[in-house]
Amino acid sequence: PPRSTLFPYTTLFRSKVFFFFNYEGFALRQGQTFAETVPTAAELNGDFSNYRDANGNVIPIYDPLTSSCGQISNPCAPNQQPTRQQFPGNIIPANRIDPVANYFRADNRIFAAPNTTSLPFPLNFVTNGSVGGNNDQLNFRVDWNVSDKQRMFARFTRWGFDELPWDPYKNNTYWNALDPQSFVTDSGVWSDTYALNPTTVFDIRVSYLRFNYFQGPPKSITGLDMTTFGFPSYMNAIAPQFRTYPAFAFPDYPTGSTQVISSVNNNYVISPSLTKIWGRHTVRFGAELRRQDENYYQLASQAGDYYFDN
Repeated sequence: PPRSTLFPYTTLFRSKVFFFFNYEGFALRQGQTFAETVPTAAELNGDFSNYRDANGNVIPIYDPLTSSCGQISNPCAPNQQPTRQQFPGNIIPANRIDPVANYFRADNRIFAAPNTTSLPFPLNFVTNGSVGGNNDQLNFRVDWNVSDKQRMFARFTRWGFDELPWDPYKNNTYWNALDPQSFVTDSGVWSDTYALNPTTVFDIRVSYLRFNYFQGPPKSITGLDMTTFGFPSYMNAIAPQFRTYPAFAFPDYPTGSTQVISSVNNNYVISPSLTKIWGRHTVRFGAELRRQDENYYQLASQAGDYYFDN
């Protein structure tokens, strides 16, 4: 529900100074059902003897090291089809499981455990979660009637948004749990209007706008020790702010991937103007000096992207 606070203009100093403050917030919490396919405990241990398709047929798991051709160092000849051997019993031997996979398969570190058999094949996991975010804005303004000839005002506005991470697996590996979005926009303006004489008015405005956008993993899952996952020690050379969970992609099982997007843009403007009244004519002269800074970078899968197809 929206929440807001409004303080109307307050006058001080015999109606010469006026203050205005406003705050408005919007918090969205929306329930969402997540239905996914996750590996069973047996499959995480390499046992695919009950890994079946929609018709109930066992899907064979082949040993890639037995391929007759098609490997990087052994391309297939023209019109030659690769042959390979199925793992005995459709079970991957324990000594063939990579140390990194060995870490992430334990204690549901990358997937949640199946919790239902009532969903259509192949879905076996369902949970409810909350999605949404917080949106806040505040405004502050002051007007000062310096004299009959001079008036000034200043205004500051801040608008920010924080997205809730999606984490149905409750382990920070679901795709949107790793890189929620947030931004803050700050803007301010100062203006001075001075009547040089009854027919000549000088005005100058100085304004500033800053847009700070960030999408990336929370600090709680950055700066991780990559050797903990089974990676070699040189992986710790990755800058701490980018050292987080690696990104895994499996066709049958949805998992997370990480990316960092940072955009910090500044806009500075000075706008003087002079208005002159000549009889029935009004002439206005002005200029604008503008400086714009655009700072942007994007880095995907900063801890590595590991894709496995069928």
